[in-house]
Amino acid sequence: MELKYEIKKFIFLSFTLVFGLNAVTQNLIPNPSFEDTLSCPVTIGPGSNMGSCKDWYAISGNSPDYLNTCAPEWGGGSIPNNHGGYQLPRTGNAYCGVILNTYLESIGEWNEYIGVKTKEPLSINSSYLYRMHINLADNSQHTSDSFGALFSTDKIATIPFINGRTENLKRKPQLEIDSLNFLVERENWVLFEKEFTADSAYTYLTIGNFKNHLETNLFNTTLPSGFQHADFPYFYIDDVSLIPIHYICLGDSATLNSHNSQPYQWISEHQINQVISSDSIITVSPQSNTEYYNFYDGDTSVFIVRVLENNTLDLGLDTNLCVGEKLVLKPNIIPDTDYLWNDGSTNRIFTVEDSGTYWVEATNLCGTFTESITVTYKTIPVDLGPDTVICKGGNTLTLDAGIPNSNYVWQDYATTTQTYTTIQYANDLFDKFWVRVSNENGCGTDTVLIKHMPDLTNGFLPDDTIMCEYDVLNFPGLTNTDFMWSTGSKDSILEITESGEYWVDIENYCYSVSDTINIEIKKFPYFYLASDTTVCYGEDLNLDLNLPAVAGFGWMKYTNPVTQENIKGIDKPGKYYIKAFNTICSYTDSINVEYDDCLLDIRIPNVFTPNYDGENDGFYVTGNNVTNFNLTIYNRWGNKVFNTEDINRKWMGIDHKGNNCTEGVYFYIIEASNEYYSKTYQGNITLVR
Repeated sequence: MELKYEIKKFIFLSFTLVFGLNAVTQNLIPNPSFEDTLSCPVTIGPGSNMGSCKDWYAISGNSPDYLNTCAPEWGGGSIPNNHGGYQLPRTGNAYCGVILNTYLESIGEWNEYIGVKTKEPLSINSSYLYRMHINLADNSQHTSDSFGALFSTDKIATIPFINGRTENLKRKPQLEIDSLNFLVERENWVLFEKEFTADSAYTYLTIGNFKNHLETNLFNTTLPSGFQHADFPYFYIDDVSLIPIHYICLGDSATLNSHNSQPYQWISEHQINQVISSDSIITVSPQSNTEYYNFYDGDTSVFIVRVLENNTLDLGLDTNLCVGEKLVLKPNIIPDTDYLWNDGSTNRIFTVEDSGTYWVEATNLCGTFTESITVTYKTIPVDLGPDTVICKGGNTLTLDAGIPNSNYVWQDYATTTQTYTTIQYANDLFDKFWVRVSNENGCGTDTVLIKHMPDLTNGFLPDDTIMCEYDVLNFPGLTNTDFMWSTGSKDSILEITESGEYWVDIENYCYSVSDTINIEIKKFPYFYLASDTTVCYGEDLNLDLNLPAVAGFGWMKYTNPVTQENIKGIDKPGKYYIKAFNTICSYTDSINVEYDDCLLDIRIPNVFTPNYDGENDGFYVTGNNVTNFNLTIYNRWGNKVFNTEDINRKWMGIDHKGNNCTEGVYFYIIEASNEYYSKTYQGNITLVR
């Protein structure tokens, strides 16, 4: 099955089987089409205006948009005309808008999310059908396949903010658009729906892109961007629903209970124009999967009944695969069911990598269901020709898959003809075009790169200017091009080291042009900061002492190279940057600073009593972080009576000849040092007997 237009829908199910069920269900998403407002949204940005929409909210740190017909057009959030283009709501008078991904050097990742609390917790092991309608805004040049729905037990309140930069939500959504199925529809709303099984009692839904900019696939639609500063995939969202699914065996019945206010009108999707009951409770025995709708008070509840029968399993149609491709077979998850594949494996999911016929049996209380699929690997040659270049003003290029009467899928997932005509010219430096061709003889693929030669005319160099030494003049994207600089260089990049006049001749098969520029070179404010160092705890490091005093230059000290927030001093470990700058050039050096417990800590007593009573019998020094130590004691006449290099050795009041020293005052000199510090201590000590 497919979503309307480009997005394919693959159903994967898991549920608890209920026989003779009594179904009391409705959409578990409040305010599903965003009609109910707390206030009319006046403008969009800065920040989000989702606070105007009842029940829904924005994740703090990003700014999704709430758009409503009540909003003034000048504020950018009106309907049908708004900052994204022109779009009517699918139903009612409101919808939301989100950026799926853009990357800004100043802040980092920029994904937008909207969230809502479900009407009740999801039931564990129960199955649900999730639906939303999406539409690519007119002003978006790029689209993406990175759209997901995350169910969680906790409310996601804020975007991660790491090292001064925003990040994407690092969670895996239960539901995502299938990879490389890009949405390019701008006029009609496209239905995205998938079924899933709740493995927790989820109470919150968050919608957006859960990949970072490196993981996000973007596709250039080739239409010009209507956004002012940067292009990004911007999508509208409307009519979000989450509906429980109920299962019965073929021949069984289900009881559906409206539990809503009168009057009641029940219809079936197979009998849209016929009311089948006006009671609040009905019993149905469908022979196939059926949706039932209960209309009441101008609103609608949806009841989904799935019937388990022989066609319950769906492995898809027999198919040809290209060499290297894999096919993952995912039969519907049936509750309390045992699976058996042709190779004896019993997992529900099976991966095909070789030609053959594959079958699966699913056995449960309703019986045994079987399904099979035949897969072939045959290669057919596909050749789109060599990589090439398009000149501005030149002809468009038509690519031909070369194999008539086949099935074709091109890189935009929209073109299905044998030929594909490229745009005449674009700003993108490269465009990758590929095609997949399949028929009864097999499958093949090929890719070609179409480069758009940058447009240059005489006068393409900038005006005469001032540059920093070693700045460059360059021309990226010019291939098969000859360069001749006034310096004699033939490279596409010229490094500027001296002031003067520079000219360049550029020639390729698109054009031959030349230009001249006068450049004044400014020197960088070079300086040497210091070697990486270790500072003792309790001390600050003053790097200003190492900075030269240069007239006309400013200085910045910071720890974060992105935000460059100026700091006052260095008082903790880390990597510190010092930036010298003038009006044109800047130079940055850095130093790694570590802190250690390295301050000398010496404690010296001032009296001792060497009478051998076990208390204060010896004079000794204690301390921390002491590597080298020398203690010398002198009497009042300046004669040395004791010396040691062992900090743990005591002076017991005995001179170097072994005689007891008399009572009185003695003088000491202590020299202590470690890897970082050395210090001399002098003082007196009183000996009492």
